[in-house]
Amino acid sequence: MDTRHNAVGQALAGRFRTDLKSKTKLLAAAQRCLDDERCYKFFDMLASIAELHEDVRTGYLEEITSTGDYDEDEMAALRRLLLEGGAAAFKHLVDVVRDIRVHQEIDQMLAA
Repeated sequence: MDTRHNAVGQALAGRFRTDLKSKTKLLAAAQRCLDDERCYKFFDMLASIAELHEDVRTGYLEEITSTGDYDEDEMAALRRLLLEGGAAAFKHLVDVVRDIRVHQEIDQMLAA
């Protein structure tokens, strides 16, 4: 048995499990977002802000920071969402999950 190939296979399997867990958590978050209209509107708003010019997005973040309402971890998350494309990516995922749900509901109605 080639231990080098075995080690590579184990490393890939571990990365796959980690990636699968992350995707499962993200999918669960998207489903929760769809179940709560306020949450959906919040991410819709964040995705809209994320599409604005970088100076405008940075201005929003500076205003939010100046309120002192959010700690460093929360501000780091908002930066990722608004400056690094996280909000748009998550909103897209939520919309994909919504479309899947709609198609499933239509299929169920047609089958009944």
